[in-house]
Amino acid sequence: MHGKSRYLNYKTFFNKSQHFSFGIKRLFRENPKYIRNLP
Repeated sequence: MHGKSRYLNYKTFFNKSQHFSFGIKRLFRENPKYIRNLP
């Protein structure tokens, strides 16, 4: 049971990180000016 819950936590974390990296890539592609203005 414990291992299964840990697996589910890992899965949700992986999905969130995948979604996050995808959002970052989209930001880079759509807003190059915004990226250049970052410190």
